[in-house]
Amino acid sequence: MRTQKETRKGCCDVWNAYMVKGATFSTNDIPLCPCAVTASPKSLISYEEARLIYNRQRQQKNYDFYVDAFVHFYLDDQKFDGPVSGIWHAPMKAWGILRHFAGIITPDFSTYADFPYPIKIYNTYRMRAFGYWYGQQGGAVINNVRWGTSETYAYTFDGIPQNSIVAIGTVASGLRELKNRSTFEQGFYKMLEVLSPHTIVVYGSDKYSCFDSIRSEVNIIAFPSETSMAFRRGKAMSKGNSGHFQGTSGSKAVSSSPAHRLTKSSKAPPLFRNGHITYRGIAAHREKFLGKNVHQVAKLLIKQGYEVTIKSSKRETSKAKIIVTNNPSKERNITQVQISPGSKRHGNIPYVKISTTDKGKIKIIDGKRKDYNTDGKETARLYFRRYRRRK
Repeated sequence: MRTQKETRKGCCDVWNAYMVKGATFSTNDIPLCPCAVTASPKSLISYEEARLIYNRQRQQKNYDFYVDAFVHFYLDDQKFDGPVSGIWHAPMKAWGILRHFAGIITPDFSTYADFPYPIKIYNTYRMRAFGYWYGQQGGAVINNVRWGTSETYAYTFDGIPQNSIVAIGTVASGLRELKNRSTFEQGFYKMLEVLSPHTIVVYGSDKYSCFDSIRSEVNIIAFPSETSMAFRRGKAMSKGNSGHFQGTSGSKAVSSSPAHRLTKSSKAPPLFRNGHITYRGIAAHREKFLGKNVHQVAKLLIKQGYEVTIKSSKRETSKAKIIVTNNPSKERNITQVQISPGSKRHGNIPYVKISTTDKGKIKIIDGKRKDYNTDGKETARLYFRRYRRRK
């Protein structure tokens, strides 16, 4: 029987198998989508809004803008999963838009109860596959959980790590109708049993007994849906108020500002916060490591309070230089930085590899993804040089 590795010459990957390269799979062949996000989103906006912001900023020639909001896909599928430019058929185009935002909630590909079983499990697979791939690009990911009746429990929670942040959309769950509430609540409690999340991000209302029953144990962050916000704004405007609303987390307020307000005040996150390097900081400032020699990178670390020692690689064939930090701590999380001029193994592309105490290894590559060679066993999170498109 022919396998994927034995495909004949000229075949194309129309199933996006490359997205799950290096992933770990469940018994149902659903890929594990890691969640490195530890803090709750400050704001949520839809993919439709994100595209509008992106196009507006491009028109203004602002190519490096940043919006501190997570992008969700609680929309009709045709608004993000079209046959030509949808996120599944044109993922790099989607990445070009989404990389300007704080992160994503994995796509909510529809799994309606009356869908055939193979389509429901396939769309669950696509949720995790896209999320895994997006994380490999360097983006922050929160897993969307979507369940149905009890037969979906066999696969619907696959690929989501335990004790992490998860997201739930209540808008399309039909919870306003009592006949649907018991199905949702049964799946909700099953999700808690299987995944034990420490935080649940809710898009839509959380004013239901199943949420109330766990508030003392699980942090619940609720963001009103766009329909609800529009209704409230109209009501507020009629009373002479501003029409600005916030999501809630118990007594905590979480910004839910309209997207166009975000772009005016949002700034890219710093590369370091008190010596601590983050994924978002690297995504926004990766070029600060590229094209630099070992002494320039060492100077960058010293400014952040690191004490460093410069060494040569122990490999005879390697020309890499290594910066070892002598005082890593909870705040200063970098333990080592390797500056490599490139090797045949990876396509002779220069790169900088950063080892940390809490985020594993991070590799910043001075080239394009298509030119970088990997054996599929890469454990580092990869960031590639950004290139501005020519008009």
